[in-house]
Amino acid sequence: MKKFSLFLGMLLMVLSIGLYGCTIGSANTAYAADAYVVLDINPSVEILADGKGLVIQVNPLNEDAETLLVDTDFVGKTVDETVEAIVALALELGYLDFDVENAIVITAACSNDENTKKLEAKIHNRIRGYADKKGMSMEVIHARQEADEEMLALAESLEISIGKLKLIQLAMQFDETLTLELGATMAVKDLNAIVKANRQEMKEFVGEQLRNRFMEFHQEARGTFGVKRVQFIYDAMVLAEADFFAPVLTESTATAADLIALYEEYLNALKAIETPKPTEEVIIEAEATLEIALDEDLANLLKQNQTLMQEMLQIKAQLGKAKKGSDQSAQLRAQLQAKWKEIQANNEQIQACKEQYRVEFKGNHKGYEFGIHAGKGEFVVAARFDWINAFRTIRIEYEAKFAEIKVSLTDLEALFEEIVEPQLATVRAECQADFGALKAEVKGQADAIREQFRENKGNKHGMWGK
Repeated sequence: MKKFSLFLGMLLMVLSIGLYGCTIGSANTAYAADAYVVLDINPSVEILADGKGLVIQVNPLNEDAETLLVDTDFVGKTVDETVEAIVALALELGYLDFDVENAIVITAACSNDENTKKLEAKIHNRIRGYADKKGMSMEVIHARQEADEEMLALAESLEISIGKLKLIQLAMQFDETLTLELGATMAVKDLNAIVKANRQEMKEFVGEQLRNRFMEFHQEARGTFGVKRVQFIYDAMVLAEADFFAPVLTESTATAADLIALYEEYLNALKAIETPKPTEEVIIEAEATLEIALDEDLANLLKQNQTLMQEMLQIKAQLGKAKKGSDQSAQLRAQLQAKWKEIQANNEQIQACKEQYRVEFKGNHKGYEFGIHAGKGEFVVAARFDWINAFRTIRIEYEAKFAEIKVSLTDLEALFEEIVEPQLATVRAECQADFGALKAEVKGQADAIREQFRENKGNKHGMWGK
């Protein structure tokens, strides 16, 4: 397993806005304190705020968002200012359209229902005000209206909002010890912290391919650290005196020996997780890539996309030679914008196909997650073993086994945390060094991708006359 840092830590166009977490802050920004915001215009963007409701992070979640956000800085602004600025930028770059009905979905989760309603109202009014000012047709929809029956039922069973449920599910991607039930009991601020720390680690991983690589290393690192942590705690248990276990045995008839034996069983179950050999992943990736390559419909969409791009470049070249302000210039700009819309529609079909394949591949290969990114005229599939979910499944099983003897697994481990901390610190340092080496390795590729995003952004600005 490769080692990695412990801290690794969504017209009609739809612009969905998800906001998770808020507490009371200053009078002007109380509705956005500790907010976690997701904007999806196809470009998917995260906005994180501090306890005062001021932005501390804005993260792209896909490549359109990386184009949208390149060379921008929203740190220190309020959340609603940032939301409006991103919507304005999306309009400038053609992701929002004066000629169609644009739909915006707002999802919010706060410390209580009252604050959630206040936050939704603030964002709703800000977007409506901007749309009215620009003369755009814009429907603002709240997340509960968009949630499917399964998600609604799950949120109801956990007695939480749709927004908080989405935040928990996101945080679970980064923390193998987190469950839906545990997340439901946590403050949104604490869930937000899990996401924030891991997004910070992802900053240098630009583009879908590098993000997939980050997640692969993150999974492997959590696996390495998780098993070592349990091993260290088990070793400390074996050396401990029987009375050291007394704090967790107040309501249990079990003995210290019983706890050690059950914890050893837990350790062995984790060690038995069958992490695939690299050759297995290579075979899965090759088979999946071949299946996509044989899809004639998808191949035609890719060819169509390349043709549309060439046609757009030809129109752009003609526009560059046309006299500014002339009828010819206006006609060419209109053609350019129409071609851009064709490309966007084509890309939406490609994204839908990719998502269908992800679902299919996950169904055929249990325990794997899949990333699909564009290569040279084709798609390449990256498969990664979902160690975090495998760990979580075993953790839940043994939490239940310890609960049967009236002992908290978490409390038991807490008895030994201070003892094993020096060993864990060494593992963290090793992982951090490996992460630094990984960032250095991908820096050149990331810089080149970022420069391409700058060029794409410049092209879109020129296309739309901004």
